[in-house]
Amino acid sequence: MNHQHLAASTDLFHRIDIKCDGVLDTEELQVVFGGKSMVMLHRLLSLPDIEDEHVTLDQWLRFLDDVRTQRGDTALDTFINYLNRSCDTADLQRISAEEAAAEELAASPSPAPDTPPRALVEEGADTNPTDEMFWGTPNSTNTHVPPEIMIKILRPDLFEEELDYPALFEREEKQALNEVPPRDYTQTVVLPISAEFDRQVDPRSRINAGYDKDTTAAEYGPYEFEVNRDTGVELRDTLLHVSARACNVEAIRCCILAGFGLSRRNMKGQVPYQCIPEDHPLADMAKSCFPQEWILRYQKLMEAQQAQAANPLIVAKRAKVAAQQEAALREKQAALEAAEARRMEFANRRTIELRRREEAERAALALKHAEEDQMRRLVAAESEAQRQAEQIEMERLAASRAARSQVPASISRASPARSPAPSVSSPLAGSQRSAGSQRSSAQRSSAQRASRKPGLPEAARGRQSMTSVKKKIYQEFDSSHAAKSNGRTSVLLKDRSRRSPLN
Repeated sequence: MNHQHLAASTDLFHRIDIKCDGVLDTEELQVVFGGKSMVMLHRLLSLPDIEDEHVTLDQWLRFLDDVRTQRGDTALDTFINYLNRSCDTADLQRISAEEAAAEELAASPSPAPDTPPRALVEEGADTNPTDEMFWGTPNSTNTHVPPEIMIKILRPDLFEEELDYPALFEREEKQALNEVPPRDYTQTVVLPISAEFDRQVDPRSRINAGYDKDTTAAEYGPYEFEVNRDTGVELRDTLLHVSARACNVEAIRCCILAGFGLSRRNMKGQVPYQCIPEDHPLADMAKSCFPQEWILRYQKLMEAQQAQAANPLIVAKRAKVAAQQEAALREKQAALEAAEARRMEFANRRTIELRRREEAERAALALKHAEEDQMRRLVAAESEAQRQAEQIEMERLAASRAARSQVPASISRASPARSPAPSVSSPLAGSQRSAGSQRSSAQRSSAQRASRKPGLPEAARGRQSMTSVKKKIYQEFDSSHAAKSNGRTSVLLKDRSRRSPLN
């Protein structure tokens, strides 16, 4: 905080400290904090170092420095100027009250004959005019009570001293002119907060108070309060409406002298003259405060409105307009119903289409699964047939090998028994034995060669080329043999030109 802000904050602290005790209590702060600035007061008093709601100079300077840090120098200047204007207004009110008291003591005037009698408050009752017990729901923090000037107009019996209504209205006018921007208090009305800000929200959330179902949050100038059936205030009321409803003769006269509009209507469409209750004991006196010319003009206006309401042409015109509005409403409703029917029809078609699409997808998926199952069964059947064919072929090969292994034994059993020849040690016999052994070895070698399969070994030895071997195999293959072996088409590498005589 710079030197200028520090000096302005210190001077403001001493201006608020009316008691000159070096601290600011709640009573002194509430004089300058009012309306929408009550939020800042609650924020100040809720600081952790504030004890018993007494603020020292250091705590005050720290609070303003926090405001400058969070919102900037311009916001701090605006806040200090606002509090200074509030101090000026409080000083004027205090001076006016002192002067009025001095004049009252000096003159000691007798009460006017038309002053309304003040109701007496029961002995021992709480005479605080802002107490909730006088304004409806008693479980809030005084935020739902009307402004001070309305309280003094509605319930003068809650105050012990006589109320000076001219000074009260003059102070209200000065306070309105000191606001930024200046406000014409004769044109100020009670506005609902939700309508003022043009939004559909719960307006009661802006006021920290107790509520019922008939409560509406409203504002009158910078002041926010509740409007309910116990306050005696209606929406869009001026001070003249409030004074007429309370039959406060002095307040009505002050409003008329200040220039309040006599024909301004509130939310219920009532002018101040209509707000005067007929059963009130001061109703005639309150009506006599209005100018006689205006009363006559108002009565003529009411008679004209009644005659206009009874005019058959106007009645027919209004009936026609009502019928047209009703027909337009029916057409609008029919259009909405037709649009809703089209929307439902489209939704139904869309639902049926989606359902059909889902059913088609499910059928395609089931067909795919069936085809996959069939393919698996076919593959399993082919695998089983191939396995059986291989098993048959293996059995046939095993039988063929067993038959080949039994060939020498059968030959030896089929040859006749020979008696051993006498050994003759002659050269001719020896040559004959050697020739016989050579022939038998040649026969064994030829049999072995006949039983061996042709193919790569012969090609490797250079006897045949690989191409000639393959060509010979495919040319000499017997297709009938493949038919007998359950469709087996593998070519057995056998050389049919060298078959064994036993096969």
